[in-house]
Amino acid sequence: MIRREFLVILSSTSISLGAIKLNKYIFRVKTKSGGIVGGILIEAKDVEAAKVKLMKRYPDCMILNVEVK
Repeated sequence: MIRREFLVILSSTSISLGAIKLNKYIFRVKTKSGGIVGGILIEAKDVEAAKVKLMKRYPDCMILNVEVK
């Protein structure tokens, strides 16, 4: 099978399976050392899942702001 044919079959299969739509969330946090970090972009299916991903990256941080993009 040619690579292009394989990619076409693969892409049509993923569309038929109904891929989960991920939203983009932009966070502004205060780290445990006191620094302010803004513009952290995390893709997740909802805001709670995004917060879980954020806490893995920045443990013990305090969320100051969340925006949906």
